[in-house]
Amino acid sequence: MKNSILILGALFHVTLMLGQSNTSTTNSVGEQNTTTVEQVGSANIITIAQEGNANQATALQGSEGDDTVINATESLIEQVQTGNENIASVEQEQLNNEAYQTQIGDSNSSTITQNINATGEENSATQYQEGNLNTATLQQRGNTNLASQTQIGDGNTANARQVGNNNMSTLRQEGNNNSSTSFQGSIAFSSDNGIIDQIQIGNGNTVFARQEEDNNQISQSQSGDDNNASVVQNVDFFGGNNTATQIQSGNRNTASTIQEGDPLFTGNNNSSSISQTGDDNTATSEQNSQRSSATITQIGNLNTAADNQNGSDHISVVYQEGEENAVTSSQNGDTHNSDIEQIGNVNTVESTQRNGDMNIMVIAQNGNDNTTTSLQQGSNNMGDVIQVGDGNTAITTQIGDQNIVFVSQLGDGNTSTMSQSGSFNSLNITQLGGANAATVTQIGMSHSSTTLQNGIGNVATVSQSDGQ
Repeated sequence: MKNSILILGALFHVTLMLGQSNTSTTNSVGEQNTTTVEQVGSANIITIAQEGNANQATALQGSEGDDTVINATESLIEQVQTGNENIASVEQEQLNNEAYQTQIGDSNSSTITQNINATGEENSATQYQEGNLNTATLQQRGNTNLASQTQIGDGNTANARQVGNNNMSTLRQEGNNNSSTSFQGSIAFSSDNGIIDQIQIGNGNTVFARQEEDNNQISQSQSGDDNNASVVQNVDFFGGNNTATQIQSGNRNTASTIQEGDPLFTGNNNSSSISQTGDDNTATSEQNSQRSSATITQIGNLNTAADNQNGSDHISVVYQEGEENAVTSSQNGDTHNSDIEQIGNVNTVESTQRNGDMNIMVIAQNGNDNTTTSLQQGSNNMGDVIQVGDGNTAITTQIGDQNIVFVSQLGDGNTSTMSQSGSFNSLNITQLGGANAATVTQIGMSHSSTTLQNGIGNVATVSQSDGQ
């Protein structure tokens, strides 16, 4: 059954169709357009096109009775609005449905809901908005659903929420007052094997993504202006094998990643990667699980990076290139590994590894007002600090078991203070030029210390205990 209507200057139009393989096509040109079409059954098609003035369009496939849901499987809804006060709404129930919304200009708003009253799967929803006061909202419930949102310009906002497994959500925003939020899963519902991919290009950007449970992926990219990006995975525990990647290019950047997991259950093998290139960068990554890894890379301007890992068997790498750099990396547990490198300007590093065994810490700083503070407490610790030029300071304290520290500072205002209190300790300090000073204190068992200072204001104090 086919229903095709051309409306000129229409105020409203309502169509109700029951059965299978129904087709409804409505074209409306001008003035206060309103169109509502409802279909029940399988393999139905709704097409609504509105051009100009106070548009609204509502399309429903499937409906909710008193206690039951009438399905609408393998059906299609397409809505196209060009110009003026646009609002569009789609609701579909059950599985294998497709919905497309296109809005080109003026006061756009757009909503797609699939399976809110029943569980469905393999549904597809696409929202495209071109300009003016855009808003898009998309909800899907069930498995193997696909959500796609594109906004090009002006007041953009997009929200996507999916509940179920094997779902995918993609977002692209181009310019102006961007904001976006994407959820997969919730406190009550899991979301395994999900993918969220969000891209923002310019202006007031904000982006947020949250996933629950296992084997999920989040990728977020921002290019310019007031960027902010945030990822939360498994805030209610039990999540593992998740991956979060955040890339920011320029201006007021901030990126934060939180990955939770209860080590007694499945909170293992999470991965976090943050890369920032220019302007007022800040990056924070927090992981609570086992065998997780975090990578933070910052290139220029007012960099700050903080990395906190709780659990065991973690790997952390931080790299910073230039200007107001600062790094704080704290690992808590055992068998940790940390690698920090800073290249230029007002560098500061503070690294703490605590209450563990087989810790490794490597810190390298290249130039300007360098400072390093490192504490390792545990067994089989090792440290390595290298600073090349300008205001260098290195203070490193290792407290227990088979510790080794190696520090080399090459030029300018060098100072090194080392303290080891524990067994099988070893220490090596090399300073070659500048206002050198070195203080070494070792207190327990098989100490060893080597200090070499070459030029200018050298001072060295070494104290070893256990009967001296």
